[in-house]
Order: sequence, then C-alpha cells, then structure tokens
Amino acid sequence: MDKRIEKSILHISNNFRRELLLDDLAAEVYLSKFHFQKLFKKETGLSPLQYLNKIRLEHAAHFLIMYPKCKQIDVAFECGYSSPSVFTRSFTQFYKTPPSEYQKNNTSKKESKMKTEQFKLPLTYIGKKELIVFPTNLIEENLGKAYEKIIFGINKPATAYGIYIDVPVHKATNECRYYAGIEKNADLFLKADYSFTIDEGYYTFFDIIGDFQITSKALIQYKQNYIDPSQYIVSSLSGFEKLMLPVNVSEFNYFTMLRTIYIKVRRK
Repeated sequence: MDKRIEKSILHISNNFRRELLLDDLAAEVYLSKFHFQKLFKKETGLSPLQYLNKIRLEHAAHFLIMYPKCKQIDVAFECGYSSPSVFTRSFTQFYKTPPSEYQKNNTSKKESKMKTEQFKLPLTYIGKKELIVFPTNLIEENLGKAYEKIIFGINKPATAYGIYIDVPVHKATNECRYYAGIEKNADLFLKADYSFTIDEGYYTFFDIIGDFQITSKALIQYKQNYIDPSQYIVSSLSGFEKLMLPVNVSEFNYFTMLRTIYIKVRRK
C-alpha cells in the first residue's frame, strides 16, 4: 500500500471519533484533495469519507458486542456520530440489520458465574508514549515479519508494543489492523514510516499466551468478570499489549510468548 495512504488510515483510525474533513486528511499527507481522493480509492476501494464511516461502524459493532446493555445514543457518540438516528441509519445500511438486532444476534446470553466480589481490579498509570510502528494484520506470518524488523533493527532484548486497532471479535484476523512498535528514544536507530501515540491514563491489565481465539475470549471474559463488577468502565476499545523481544529472530514465536494486555479504563 502507498505509504501516504497507510499513514492516512492510521490517522483516521486514531481520530475517527472527532470530525475529520477531507481537506485536513489530504493536507496530513501533503496531497491535493483531488489526488488524495483518487489515490485513496485506488488503494482501498473506498473514498476517504466512506472509509471513515466504515471504521466508525466497525467500532460500533465491537462496542455493541462488548456492551450488551449499552444505549444506542452512547454507541452513536462513542463512534463519532452526530445523533442516534444518523448512526442507526448508517449502521443498518452497512450491516443490513438494525443495531439492536445485530447486538441481540451477536451477544451471548450466558452469564459468567465466576465470583468477583473480593477481586480488586489491577490498575496502573501509564504516561504518554511515542512509538514507531510497523503496520500488519493478525495473520501469524505477517505478525512475525513486523516484529522481526524490530528485532533486526535493535539487536538486543527490548520491550515491544502491539497496538490493536481492531480485535478479532467481529472481524477476520486478516482484516484486523495491528501495529508492532517500540518506544522512541535517542539511542534508537531503527527507522519506520509511521508513529503512534499511546495516551496517558489508567489501564487495567492481564497476562496471556495463545492465539487470537484465546485472546478474544479472554478479553470478553475479563471485561465481564472483572471490569464490569468494578468501579471502572472501558474508556477505549483500542487496546495494546507489551511483550519482551529476544535478541535472535529464531527465538521469537508470537503465540507462545507471554503478552500483557492493557485496557484503558475510567471511573463510572
């Protein structure tokens, strides 16, 4: 993919909740509006504003699954829509079913019986972090290649960050956008075309080893069993993970490594 369009997609993914104007998106990658639209559609098959709407609706679908009792007005504003009616109309057109029906058909009715009354939600404060990142998806081979670039570039053990723009709850792994990255610092000579900022705030976290089917199940269970009974709610559905990279590429296997998943939360 053209690097300018990849950069624009990352910008849209990070800012879809606010109003994004075509002129601003084009200026972000130093293209005229005409050439930006033409190149964007060539690379994605969609216009920039169609792609923005697609990102918002995919986020809404995730939100509906993760929050079975949420109100449509909350989903609409969480995903950047000006009103519930605009959101409902757009969602129904895209998914061929109203949000309420989509939620009903994709939400499990089974409730966990795990006892959580005495469980204290683990929290940590994370400051703002600037990363350099390599775009990929959730296919094992592609993930490995993205992290190999970092391992080759630093040639020493290091903490890496994985950014989930999408999670494989309602999308196929090859369609989920993911960024493998490492924190910027003065001693880092590794070069990348894209950057990402982890927002400061309070995060809850848990450790996991396994594939994305295990990860998706663990995310839903952790929310239901631990976050929901607490005094906190999820404040962003785009989470990240930390993992320790080895020196040698031959020692790296994403699905057998211990990863710590971080979920941003705020008080109810």
